[in-house]
Amino acid sequence: MFSEQEIKGELEQRAYTPLHIIRLKHSGDVPMPLVVVILPKIEKSQQLFNEHELLGLAIRVEVQKNSRLIGQCHRCQRYDHAQSYCTAPPKCLKCASDHIYAPSQDKRSESVRTVEGRIPLTVPLADSPPGEIWKS
Repeated sequence: MFSEQEIKGELEQRAYTPLHIIRLKHSGDVPMPLVVVILPKIEKSQQLFNEHELLGLAIRVEVQKNSRLIGQCHRCQRYDHAQSYCTAPPKCLKCASDHIYAPSQDKRSESVRTVEGRIPLTVPLADSPPGEIWKS
């Protein structure tokens, strides 16, 4: 496997200007033979789709496929933004109070509310016996 610096050098030799080169990894930091190359939005960058070889290896260039899921903020529980950019007041995932969710020490089932606070639910915790399902 070639390093990110070797890939960057080869792309620069071919007159591309990579902004970032990131090698994808499996869990446990095991490198994969997949590399994400981010190029500026210029006409020359489009020509990379016509390349079929790089550093003596056959390559396939693809456009990144974005997730179609709508992201949920883990701070305020609303959608379409992330926790790192959230300025809304925090909401607990379990009780809908104005605090960030922290797991409870209670061993039994706990009452759960939606963020809107309309429907109280009771769900079993992970360590509940197998027969103990959805109590109210």
